[in-house]
Amino acid sequence: GVGLTAENLQTAREQIASGTEPWASYFEDMKKSPAAAIDAASANESKTQPGTPDSTAFASQGFNSRFIGDALKAYTQAILYAVTGEQEYRTNAMEIIRIWEQMDPEAYAVFPDSHIHTGVPLHRMTTAAEILRYGSCATDETPWTEADTEAFTTNLIVPVTETFLHDQNHFMNQHTYPLLGAMAGYIFTENRERYDEAVEWFTVNSTAENQGFNGSISRLFRLVDTDDKTGETLDDPRVQHVEMGRDQAHGGGDITNASILSRMMMAQGTKVDPVAGTVSTAPDAVGPFEFGDDRILAAADYFWSFMLGHDPEWTPVGYSMDPDGTVRDTYDHISNAYRGRYNTASVWDLYYYYAYTRGEDMTELAPNLEAAFEQRLPLEYYYGGAVTRAWDSPDAGGDFWLYLPESAAGSSVPEHMTSPTVLEIEDRWTPISGSTTSTDDFVTLGATEVGSKIAFRNASTKNKAFALRVRTDGPARLELTFGM
Repeated sequence: GVGLTAENLQTAREQIASGTEPWASYFEDMKKSPAAAIDAASANESKTQPGTPDSTAFASQGFNSRFIGDALKAYTQAILYAVTGEQEYRTNAMEIIRIWEQMDPEAYAVFPDSHIHTGVPLHRMTTAAEILRYGSCATDETPWTEADTEAFTTNLIVPVTETFLHDQNHFMNQHTYPLLGAMAGYIFTENRERYDEAVEWFTVNSTAENQGFNGSISRLFRLVDTDDKTGETLDDPRVQHVEMGRDQAHGGGDITNASILSRMMMAQGTKVDPVAGTVSTAPDAVGPFEFGDDRILAAADYFWSFMLGHDPEWTPVGYSMDPDGTVRDTYDHISNAYRGRYNTASVWDLYYYYAYTRGEDMTELAPNLEAAFEQRLPLEYYYGGAVTRAWDSPDAGGDFWLYLPESAAGSSVPEHMTSPTVLEIEDRWTPISGSTTSTDDFVTLGATEVGSKIAFRNASTKNKAFALRVRTDGPARLELTFGM
């Protein structure tokens, strides 16, 4: 499978059928997506000639929005078919994919940000195609054919990859967004040479021209042993998530993308050399999450430390370098932009992998990731006063629950938000200093000379005015510092 395996789908189907959490609730949230509609159809289907594309040219952001929407629909319909066995879902997904099988491979052209915004939909649509290609039932009315494989490969996968995605020199997570789409295509087409190349680009990317903004695991989640501004050597090297120097929206996207790429590698049973990051079957070969001494996990824990309200140490790190290694410029501090915004990074299969597949004590191994997980958002939540669904995110990640191991059965599901305008501090907060406690109704800050400090997270609002409900039995002084 392209990430999703037969085992993943079988587990999800059985757990949903038995009403087992967390699959049952997450599946119900997925079904609320417009992409799950029983009459879902392609946005690129001709109004006058059903079954044919409205356009066969792929050369603009406006047209790409059709691809993004159709990929989510095809993927959602394929999952619904795999779980329920209902033919109509399969028919919908097949009809959408067959529209895109008819694209003109000569009519693709680069447009602004095309490398960023075509990878996720290609990954989704290819995953859907893989499910339909190998999944069937006795009464299948829309079987996948060799002609589908040929057309889907020639008219969509190859031109999308070659036109938009195949380049290892993009800036930070602008490297991994195209890479996750390309890798999905390589798996579908069984292009082993390109797949092996993609694995190395993900882990080390040794041939990237600029090793400062190289988006690989080893460079983006960097083991920092030197102050790149002063040249001083650190006594205690640490893993720093480099793109956190830019902002936390992109920082969160890095962790999401790393999880998606790791899923695909694990579905293929791929392990890599622990240093070179190349595909390996040697005894010391490791999986993608284990690569670099669990580097993705270390970066995620570091990321969540800051997002929770703590102030982890940061050493100036080069984010742009000349080919000879000369540092052009450095990130001198962590950016406050998007600090505390949970929907920036709501992908939790990294947590489930370590907690349930490996059976680790997350309070010891990654306490910040553990704390973030305990106060995570539901898949359907309010953001800026509007209902938002992680499943529908154009940046992907809301499908992490399909990858959960059976050992996660019975684990908790976050409660849905009850109001778009009333935010409960006790739902998502971090004690920072002083005397602080919480109940189901409020957070208590003890009165001291130096005061008590907490961080309140995921509190976005479009309102220009807001109120805080405070209860006190004496004079109190409240100081607020806002994230961006």
